[in-house]
Amino acid sequence: MVIDDDVAMDNKEIIETLRKKFARVSAVLDERGRRVWAAAEAEAR
Repeated sequence: MVIDDDVAMDNKEIIETLRKKFARVSAVLDERGRRVWAAAEAEAR
């Protein structure tokens, strides 16, 4: 399967953005908070 370069770059940018956002909030989230955060991000996509 060939992935379009633009799509692959978009995915990399999305992943990097999510990593940065998670890094900022992860210290204050417990397990439930992490699950809520992950669900909200998944629904936003």
